[in-house]
Amino acid sequence: MKDTTKTIIIGVTITILVLILVIFILYKSDSKKLKDENTTNKNNYNNTTPPIKTDNNSNNETSNNENNSPSNNTEVNTTIKDDEKNSKIILYLFHGNTCPACNNAINKIKENRNTTFKNVEIRTFEVRKNKDNSELYKKVTDKLKVNVNSIPYFVIGDYNRVGFNAEVLLKEYKKALNNKDYKDIVSEVIKENKDLKPVYKTI
Repeated sequence: MKDTTKTIIIGVTITILVLILVIFILYKSDSKKLKDENTTNKNNYNNTTPPIKTDNNSNNETSNNENNSPSNNTEVNTTIKDDEKNSKIILYLFHGNTCPACNNAINKIKENRNTTFKNVEIRTFEVRKNKDNSELYKKVTDKLKVNVNSIPYFVIGDYNRVGFNAEVLLKEYKKALNNKDYKDIVSEVIKENKDLKPVYKTI
């Protein structure tokens, strides 16, 4: 009787140890699988976010909303008067610090900041070094339903274009000023994606 009891106890003990070992192995396996999935998801995000290209032909670029836009050298006849100024209407520029076309656009705006662009609210987002700005750029183009992956990229309300053209941008800005149904798409995207922390600069 004692031998039988002893055998049962040993059997139960071995069974418990085996169960503990199996549970431990399964736990380790699940942990490794979860880690691999997280790594895969991260890699997939990086792979599905293509590098933003420089638009080297911005002088000849046409808008996504308008064909036959004037060239970059067209004389600027449109102006925003002092009494038309409205800080709620914003010209957004997505650019890269190492993008020649972007730097050229920014320099031209700065050169005419007190004249042509005097009463225009301008905010710039650098997209090559700032991940959140880059993600904002992607989400804005998605919301506008345009297949764009180039800079400099300008947005005014729901109007957007690749390439700098002062006359075209000012005309669209003026239209936005007179549009009662104006919607700030960039601002909407930021509000919809609270996890994003984009950083902008004003010119």
